Amino acid sequence: MLRAAAEALPGAATPARTSTVEPAVAFPGSGYRWLPDVIGLLWVVAAAVATLLPALIHGVALGPYDLLARSGLTSHPGIVPHNLVNSDQVSELAPWTTLSWRQVHQGHLPLWNPYSGLGMPLAFNWQSASFSVPTLVGYLFPLRLAFTAGILTTKVVAGTRAYVAGRTLGLLT
Repeated sequence: MLRAAAEALPGAATPARTSTVEPAVAFPGSGYRWLPDVIGLLWVVAAAVATLLPALIHGVALGPYDLLARSGLTSHPGIVPHNLVNSDQVSELAPWTTLSWRQVHQGHLPLWNPYSGLGMPLAFNWQSASFSVPTLVGYLFPLRLAFTAGILTTKVVAGTRAYVAGRTLGLLT
């Protein structure tokens, strides 16, 4: 647009065209301006893994599964649950992930939960989140790793968003 305006002026010299392509972004001293962002995102992934590492040392299943020892077919006398309040992971979230994963791998969209009363929507239940990014990533892993992969993906997405917000606000220079 500026070139067209310059050519429209009488007696204006047209700039010489060059065949070299300049990089779109230039870092002072090198051509790798994206390198700090890559390093920052690698730190985000490392922080996500580091926060899950204490829980993953004992196995890949995340959640208070000791609550299952209180009742039902998995009951064992003498086991004292560590946390009686945090039972949503083993009573709702992990079973919904399992149901969604099985339906996807059988070739069906995870739309309906036939095991809840007379049936309830699964895809549009906001807690099951059958089509969320973490759950979609979990579909790529084996069933025993799907819930853990979803949690790790949630941490990476949240950390990446925080990193981008910091770069946008100019906090990370």
